[in-house]
Amino acid sequence: AYLSGDSMNTAAGKAGIKSFHAGIGRMLCSARYLGDGFYPAIIDMETFAAAEAERARRVKKLNRIQKPKEPEKAVFPTSFRMREGTERFDDPFEQAEYAYSLIKTEVKADGSQ
Repeated sequence: AYLSGDSMNTAAGKAGIKSFHAGIGRMLCSARYLGDGFYPAIIDMETFAAAEAERARRVKKLNRIQKPKEPEKAVFPTSFRMREGTERFDDPFEQAEYAYSLIKTEVKADGSQ
């Protein structure tokens, strides 16, 4: 039904499959349905290739090609400016909390604050 022009949801409904659009799309491009040494094939390679080509054609026609976004480079502070600490605690957690409270500014790798 999909190869004859039906939408993914319509074709899946005709096949008795109740799923969401994304799930149906994953089914269409999953090679596991071609079978392997243990599981039998439920679709032949020719039909699978035709469905994948049709899906690619529709994606291009509807301009739904999503290019991966460039990840933003994270800049982590590597230097800190601190006030002078005078207190000492026996509990290491209290000492750490006190030490962090002394931080005035964080200096990023590019030198900005």
